[in-house]
Amino acid sequence: MIRHGQAGFQRPPSRAGVFPFSEAGTGHAAFFDLDGTLTTHRSSWQFLHEHFGTWSEYGEQLQGRFFSGEITYAEWCRHDAKPWVGMTRGQLVEAGRGIAYADGARETVAELRANGVTVFLLSMGLNVVVERVAGELGIETWVANELCFNGERFTGEVRVHIGWGEKGRVAQRLMRERGLPPERAVAVGDSESDLSMFAIVGKSIAVNPRDERTVQAADLVIHGSLAQLLPLILGR
Repeated sequence: MIRHGQAGFQRPPSRAGVFPFSEAGTGHAAFFDLDGTLTTHRSSWQFLHEHFGTWSEYGEQLQGRFFSGEITYAEWCRHDAKPWVGMTRGQLVEAGRGIAYADGARETVAELRANGVTVFLLSMGLNVVVERVAGELGIETWVANELCFNGERFTGEVRVHIGWGEKGRVAQRLMRERGLPPERAVAVGDSESDLSMFAIVGKSIAVNPRDERTVQAADLVIHGSLAQLLPLILGR
């Protein structure tokens, strides 16, 4: 099911991109969120906690401390990963394989790439999940938060490459480096953490959104399969 964004949403004057793309190909870009967009689980962090049995007693409490303003996002990440210290990269990657793809995810990314659209993956999730997904989907450029390893063992260090509300900044940098005009880019996400990238591209699409702010900010809202994106982006 597809519907247009809320009438009260005011698009910035610079956001005047063609939608769908009149001619997909070189110079067009699509920025995808991972958790809850290309995959079915809302958070790879939470998924790993649930897998290892530390969500309700530890992870969920830390989440509450961040959203109450008690700790910063970097502090949240650092503390959130503590239960995994000493685990191997293989253990964490294997645990993340339990995260399922959303309906139509593989086909949609493959078709966009086949039509010359540059696909980026921006996630506040974990590199041990995002790197695998990017490899399986053929997405060459991805940015995620990084668990650091000494050899194969997780050290407890977390490098934050995308903080809360920073996806827009990262997307702008990538477009600038690649010479991609924002009006020829589309952003696809499902939550408030995607709003900053919604704001700086030509068009934004909320997929199975989990909150009203995301619905209000998006140009289009989709419920159901990601394959619905293809005629919107490619125009066929």
